This record gives sequence, C-alpha cells and structure tokens, in this order.
Amino acid sequence: MRQRKKQKVLIVEDDKFMLDALMDVLKEAGYDTQGVTRGFDAIREVERTPFDLIVMDIKLPDIDGVETLKKIREIEAKREEVSKGMIKLSKAMIITGYASEESAVQALRLGAKEYLYKPFELEDFLKSVKKILEEEAEVVKMEDLQGRIQALEAALKEVSESEKKYRDLAKAYMRLWSKKLFEMKKKEKKEKK
Repeated sequence: MRQRKKQKVLIVEDDKFMLDALMDVLKEAGYDTQGVTRGFDAIREVERTPFDLIVMDIKLPDIDGVETLKKIREIEAKREEVSKGMIKLSKAMIITGYASEESAVQALRLGAKEYLYKPFELEDFLKSVKKILEEEAEVVKMEDLQGRIQALEAALKEVSESEKKYRDLAKAYMRLWSKKLFEMKKKEKKEKK
C-alpha cells in the first residue's frame, strides 16, 4: 500500500506561545508543520515551497494577515505561470482575536475556507484543519480519477483506431487474395483449355 504524503501546513501567528501550541497539535496529528511569526517570513516560506494549508493570524507585527495572503496568492499565480499548469492554491484558514467584517470578507475573497475567532479550543482548530485538508484530498482524488478516465479514454480510442486499421488491412489483404485467387482460377481454366 502506498503511503500518503504528509500534508504541509504553514502557521503564521505572532504569539509565540499560541504558535507553538498550534504546531504541536498539528505535528501530533501527523502534519508536516512550519511556523513563522511575521507576514514577510510567511511570504518567504511560500516562495521556497508550496503548502497545502496556510493558517493565518490577521494581526501581525509587520503586515496584516489579509495582505500577507494576497501576496501569497500572487506568488502562487507566478509559480503557475512558470509551470504552465493549473494554479495550485494553498488552502487558507484565518485565526484572529481582532475580527472585523471587512477582514473576514477580504479573507474569503482570497480563498480562506475557515475563519476562527480566538480564543478557540485546540480540538476545534484541529477539526477545522482536518476538514479543510480532507476537502483538498477529495479534490485531488477526483482530479486523479479524471486523469485516469482520460487516459483510459485515450487508450480505448487508440485501440479503436488500431482495430480499424487492422480491419482495413485485413479487408485489403482479403481483396488482394481474392483477386489473386480469381487470377489463379482464370489461369487454371486457360491452361485446361
């Protein structure tokens, strides 16, 4: 059985105590977890490596979480341009003790799947992370299945085209031998006369 790749989670939280607690919970649950306390550090991490999920605090010491997420989306779009494939956006989850309707709307527009208000229970946090990443896993499974279906359709089309070629070849062969047989019988009749 193939072992599933650990999902990568980046936590951006300026409270070091909270950051450590969130990282510990996710590591215990089997996630590959990195943590930073500043928005610009998060941007640098995403430039280096893609993440499956980014957990983002809104209030950060350098730039706010929404602006950080906006810059991360720009990096992910550039990464897509280089690979010429489908954009692979990290899932996003906002955690904050300073909620505003405006920041919630902006975060949702940038693709945040969850918006947790501090204080929250670590168990609730973990459930939210699992829910978001399970949705991602289902999307990946669907994409994998769609890819396999397309490959099978292409193979069937190829077989069908090959089958048609073989049928056409067999017909041509039969015509040739029928003609040859006809000529041989004709020649045989001439020889008998």
